[in-house]
This record gives sequence, C-alpha cells and structure tokens, in this order.
Amino acid sequence: MRTVNFITIHCTGGPQNQSLESIRAHWRSLGWRNVGYHRLVAADGTVHELAPYSAITNGVAGHNSNNIHLSYIGGIDSRGHVADTRTSAQRAALERLVYEVHRLYPAAVIQGHRDFSPDKNRNGIIEPSEWTKACPSFSVKAWLQEIGFKSANPQKRTFTSRANVNLRDGAGTTFRILATVPAGERLQFIAEVPGWLFLQLANGTTGWMASQLMQEVMP
Repeated sequence: MRTVNFITIHCTGGPQNQSLESIRAHWRSLGWRNVGYHRLVAADGTVHELAPYSAITNGVAGHNSNNIHLSYIGGIDSRGHVADTRTSAQRAALERLVYEVHRLYPAAVIQGHRDFSPDKNRNGIIEPSEWTKACPSFSVKAWLQEIGFKSANPQKRTFTSRANVNLRDGAGTTFRILATVPAGERLQFIAEVPGWLFLQLANGTTGWMASQLMQEVMP
C-alpha cells in the first residue's frame, strides 16, 4: 500500500450533466495517461470507480503520489459561475467516500483542491484571491464540520526545529520559502513524504520542512 498523506475533494468544473466520456476525452486531450480522480460522483449519486486507490491519478499537479482524489460532477452553475452544485445524492455519496478512504488512511489530511494554493501573503490563510483554482467550489473544512466528521486518528504529533529551518511551499529545496522557523519552535505535524514533513506553525501557516532538521517531541 502506498503512503497517502492527503484525501482531496474536487469538482469537474462543468455542469451536472457532463458525461463520463466527455470528462475522459478532456483528460486525453491534455495528453494524460492517468485519469484525474479515483472516484467520480454523478448527479444521481452514482459513484464511478476510475482507478484503484493504490494507483496514482492526476488530481493536483505536484501532489499526486501521496494523494487520493474524490470528485463530483459539477461545480459550475447554469450561468457558468463557480458554485456548489452538489445534489443531495452527491453530498451523501461524497460523505460515504470520505469515511471509506479515511478508514484506509486515517492520518491523511482531508481538504479541497484549492487548499493546495500558495499562501502568498503568509498570513496562514488560503484566501480566495490566492486560489489557483476554485475547485471544489465549496469549503471542505466547513463541510466536514457540517457533517460532524471526526478523525479516527486524533492523536497529535509535535516537532521542534534543531536549528533555524526554512518552511517551504513544497517538499524540496527548489520550492519557495514561506518563513524561516527559529530553533526550538514547536510545530504541529500534518503529513509526511520521504525526507520532508508537512507542518503547521502556531499562527496557522503550513508548509514543508526537511525531516532531518526536525526532532519529534515525545509526550
């Protein structure tokens, strides 16, 4: 089983009557070898299984090897505006899928596609002006609260920096520096990939730090 650090919610960015074939045709036109999502929910709640969870799909550029992608058909209203167009059947199906995948990967962070956007003003909040995409056309965090979602992995891990360490917007030294964290500061663990930790500062800012420069604080 591959390491999964994120469960990402998407919309297709089209009307609710999009056909599965038209969506597949769009991916082919982009030259993709892999599908965009693992599961796709139609307006009537039908769940299309497009890829096994063990496979890598093309949901978020640069964040696919450790991700599960769940999407609903829609996200655009009749006037072509971004809108949460989920039907009650889609909402119910997405809720079931989130719990299903969370049981398999309880440590994975659940968020929307737009939540991968860079925090350009470094205030710890991904604001609408910073979104690279509006997908999935609703706040996943607010929706999880609405449905009363509770993580099966509530235990928190804390890390501290061994020296002054750069917090970056990606897992690698080529990614932009968001902040320089002074030695000894504590950060909350969110996820990890080989060699890198995805952590959160006390002010809410999140980013990646080299794991060799961090030390876990034992309870």
